[in-house]
Amino acid sequence: MKFSVANTKLKKLYKYAQSVLSRWLREKIGRSTPKVYSFDLLSGVDCPFAHECHSRADVQEDGSRKIKDGPHTKFRCFSASQEVLFTNTYKSRKRNHDAIHSLETSDAMADALCDALPKDARVIRIHVSGDMFSHKYF
Repeated sequence: MKFSVANTKLKKLYKYAQSVLSRWLREKIGRSTPKVYSFDLLSGVDCPFAHECHSRADVQEDGSRKIKDGPHTKFRCFSASQEVLFTNTYKSRKRNHDAIHSLETSDAMADALCDALPKDARVIRIHVSGDMFSHKYF
């Protein structure tokens, strides 16, 4: 499993001096640039309640990926589109998906996630992509 570094939007958020989040983080952590990470799973695959946004990256025989929409899709999941466009994004989320689904108990999942936490993490954003796919995982 792997936690990803914050995206550009989040990095910009805590740079602003007037930001409530920025002030709170400085007070609690004592740093001007806290480390923000995210943990992500596959879009559309680990989203049991996706309906109007249900789409996913579908791997083709040649290894390329194409977007595949669900039967009720009205708008595409931005995250599934990222997985089609960016190979490393897809691979990272797939690795997390495979790793978490290979574990059989809630305790094993929690232990694996805690073991994978970056030591310098101060803020964790979960599920930019993917979702709480089962009660056991939740």
